[in-house]
Amino acid sequence: YKLNGIFRQGQKLYAIINGQIVSAGGLVDHARVTEIKLDHVALQHVDSPDGPHLILTIDPQLNK
Repeated sequence: YKLNGIFRQGQKLYAIINGQIVSAGGLVDHARVTEIKLDHVALQHVDSPDGPHLILTIDPQLNK
């Protein structure tokens, strides 16, 4: 998974992952977006709701 960006529209945060715009609760391939913060996005496999999360962060070069 590649986190391309995070942006805010109104009060809601969105992430661009693999070129797809998603919000919390949305799906990317077989992963559900469980959390979006300004500096990271958390994903969890849809078949493992109690399993580990994958944390995607923004490349520090993009924040300059």
